[in-house]
Amino acid sequence: MSYSVIVGDLEPDMTIETDADLDGATSLVLRWKTPDDEVDEVDMIGADTDALVVVNDTVESTSTSLNTLTLTAHGLLTGDGPVQFTTDGTLPAGIALVTDYWIIKVSANAISLAETRGGAVVDITDTGSGTHTLVDTADTARVDLTTGRVTRVWEDGDTDQEGTHYGQVVATMSNGELETFPNEGTLFIWNLYAQLA
Repeated sequence: MSYSVIVGDLEPDMTIETDADLDGATSLVLRWKTPDDEVDEVDMIGADTDALVVVNDTVESTSTSLNTLTLTAHGLLTGDGPVQFTTDGTLPAGIALVTDYWIIKVSANAISLAETRGGAVVDITDTGSGTHTLVDTADTARVDLTTGRVTRVWEDGDTDQEGTHYGQVVATMSNGELETFPNEGTLFIWNLYAQLA
């Protein structure tokens, strides 16, 4: 496995720019070698966005154990949003009316929600009642992977270490194949917060 140099500092955000076209990726991780020669990784999402119209999509079921909503063939990506919900009954506990949420893609037919783009999963504690519908807003945007710019997904328990690491972006494509960047060329990194085990 080949790596490019990643130099860390203590800015609040991390953005990676690569000349790779990541369009078609269903998930992205940043994998790196830590100074003590261990390999670690964090999830990434597109850093740039384009306007997105979401066709009103009915929630078919809710899982309180997995914190997921089932919407068959939803076509959404992690980082898409903000979206909101309407209902003819009572929304599941943890989800509120007139409140923005961002998508966390779990599968082609299931999503979780975050209160911020790239944020932690919303805890859903009951299934509510009635019919719930996911709707877009005037600000809803799709993550744009064609620019090759991605940013880190923060999770509870992430810790930081300033320093030099060696890393690559690993993209899972829609056909299930893995593509690793860079293969050749330069991976430009700035504002690195490194999650260490």
